[in-house]
Amino acid sequence: MLPNTQSLKMLENGFKNLITEYNIKTTRSILYRKDDKFADYVLVSPNVQVESFQVLNEIISDHLPLYINLT
Repeated sequence: MLPNTQSLKMLENGFKNLITEYNIKTTRSILYRKDDKFADYVLVSPNVQVESFQVLNEIISDHLPLYINLT
């Protein structure tokens, strides 16, 4: 699912998309050779307190690991 799809917009309704909120540039590692830069998303309820969120640059697959710390 790409960031600008109607499907993702529907899922975001009433939730915070941490990929866009934290201005994440990609969730794909260098092992992924196609142009799509996103494969994973984290959506949270507005009342969830996120202390930190980041994409870790650890090459374990074509997906990069996502790290979230909730308070």
